[in-house]
Amino acid sequence: MKKLDVPKFDYNEYNFDELVSTKYDYLFRDIIKARGVGYYRFNEIRNFKKEDNKISAIVKGTKDYNVSVTFIDEVNIDVSCECEYHKSTDKYCKHVYSLLLKLKLIYEKEKMLEKYKDNIVKIYEVMEMIKSIVNDNKKYLESIYINTFLRVNDNYLDYLKRLEYYEKSKDIKEFYYAFTQSFKYLSGISTEYNEIVDEIEKEKKRYEELERKRQEDRIKEQEEMEDEEEEEEEGVLEYSAEADKIIDRLDNILASLPIDVLEEYKKNNLEDGNDVSMFDKAIEEKKRREQELYRQKAKWRKRARRVALFSFLAGVFEGLKDFHGNSSTYFDDSTDYLMPWEKDQVDSGEYEPYQFEEEDMDEDDYYYEDK
Repeated sequence: MKKLDVPKFDYNEYNFDELVSTKYDYLFRDIIKARGVGYYRFNEIRNFKKEDNKISAIVKGTKDYNVSVTFIDEVNIDVSCECEYHKSTDKYCKHVYSLLLKLKLIYEKEKMLEKYKDNIVKIYEVMEMIKSIVNDNKKYLESIYINTFLRVNDNYLDYLKRLEYYEKSKDIKEFYYAFTQSFKYLSGISTEYNEIVDEIEKEKKRYEELERKRQEDRIKEQEEMEDEEEEEEEGVLEYSAEADKIIDRLDNILASLPIDVLEEYKKNNLEDGNDVSMFDKAIEEKKRREQELYRQKAKWRKRARRVALFSFLAGVFEGLKDFHGNSSTYFDDSTDYLMPWEKDQVDSGEYEPYQFEEEDMDEDDYYYEDK
């Protein structure tokens, strides 16, 4: 944001002593000039008129006097007044001087009034600029916002109202005060604007530094979180592997239970609104295992029947060989083809490997029907 130039009042350019004087002062005595200034200040001049190179008015003294001044050239003037001092002693009286001063200060006031009004406009402009930058940068100026707002809206407005009063005053000294104060107020509010700009810039830099640090902290925190997530992910993988083992063991235990027990568990959990997928899985596994067991049994029984047949035929051939005098036998007493439970019965001497009855190997035993 660009700063403002701070105006300064030039006392050399607007010197009050020079304002309250005329180019014809050398014609008047000091005491006469002082009295003439008093007549002007106390508004003793009425009906002021200016026509071409002549000015005239009624100046109130002991009584009302008609006074006039005619400008002959840049140096010479012709004056007239109805007072006794003008007539008898010195034509350059206090009434004439007050009329000349009136003309001079009208001219000077018009020049100052133009500059004064320009200053007032600028004061209002800077007031609006301050409000604008304060509103646009509240986050940087929270601490000084209220004070600034009050100072702009109360103090300067009060000052400007006071200046309006002096502006309308016919006393050149009072207007001169308003004129000089307009420079003072414009200088003060411009300085305040520049101070706020400095404050905003300073706070912006502080905020930028804080934001930079926050960004660094966020990056660091993100990196730490990513490291933690990697560690957690490794832990989760390890935990998942262990959990899978536990789940497999649980599934295996459930699949070892009877189907009617699993169906009862499923029914109870379903009524309670619980997940029953684990029981469905166990039931399916149980059926698969039973089917596989039936298939294995059928396979071994089929082998047993074949072996029994071959053993029977071997016995027949053995008998025939014995009948012909051959004592050798071809019977093979191997039990590798038997089911585990059949082996137990053979080992206990209850059966011979080939003595399993036909009824023990029913047709229905070869197949498993899913009930």
